[in-house]
This record gives sequence, C-alpha cells and structure tokens, in this order.
Amino acid sequence: MECALPQSSDSMVVLIFLPRVLIEKVFVLMTKRVSVALPFLTESPLSPLYSLSLLDYPAENRSDVETYLRGQFEDPALALWITSSRLEREILVQALADKSENNFMYIRYVLPELARGAYAGIDLRQLPVGLKGYYRDHWDRMGMNQTPAPLLKINLLYLLSVTRTPISRGLQTLRE
Repeated sequence: MECALPQSSDSMVVLIFLPRVLIEKVFVLMTKRVSVALPFLTESPLSPLYSLSLLDYPAENRSDVETYLRGQFEDPALALWITSSRLEREILVQALADKSENNFMYIRYVLPELARGAYAGIDLRQLPVGLKGYYRDHWDRMGMNQTPAPLLKINLLYLLSVTRTPISRGLQTLRE
C-alpha cells in the first residue's frame, strides 16, 4: 500500500505519506487492526523498524487499561456517575476492563456514554462486552433494529458513509 510519485526515484512513500528514508531521531508510531495487512516501509538504518503486538503483552495492556480508567474517573461527570452507581472505583476499573476486553476504543466510547447517562439504571453486568458488542448495542439503541426498518436513518447513514466532504449540521432539514 504505497503511492508511487513519478518525479524521482526517492518518491515512494508509505500510505501515510512519510518519506522512505527517515532522518535521525524521527520516530513514527502507527497502529492498525490485526486483520489488516498494511506494510510500513522504511530504509533508514538510523531508524530501524520495530513491530509490537499488544496481543503479545496481555498483562501490560491490561495494566495500561486499568491505569487509564483510574485517570478518567477523575473527570467530574464520571465521578458523579461513580457516586450514583454506589460501586467502589476499583470494582468499576476491573469490571470495565473486563467488559472492554482491554480495548481502548471500547473505553473511549463507553465512558462518555456512562457520564451522560446513556446506561442509567442498568446493572454493570448488562454493559455490552467488547467493541463489537458495543457497536451492536449502539445500533440497537439508535433504533436500527425496529420493524418496519427506519429507512430515513438507514439512508442517512448510507449518505454519510459515502460522502467524501464535510457535512454541516446547518443543512436543510431532511424529510421522509
């Protein structure tokens, strides 16, 4: 997945448009999904390529997730939610780390929803498990599994997914 620009022999760049030869003391941190083959090519002897998979370090990843959660619990909105949940912070840290399957994207989506009350009144055990579980739950809460199918919502999501330019909230109201 590289782009070739015909101007010069040194014009090959990686997908994120970095030069093939990096200068001294330049470091790039790149993440990707496990199932996606995405080569990262560099020819710099001063900056060797290291590949690191978090799957090889489950205990360290879990520790990072727990540390992140503890830090996020200092947010006033989350602190209020914690107080109203009547659960100890450490129990919440462990439960959310378990529910997230140690996935930071899950935490990034679920914590703000907890803070704004999207899961008010449900038992902690009822939170979705894993990122895919979160997406399924969110889809359901959006009303996307209703009968009859919410065609306006489906069409809007389709349009948002194929549009390649920013869309303003100020656009004229959509009508069914």
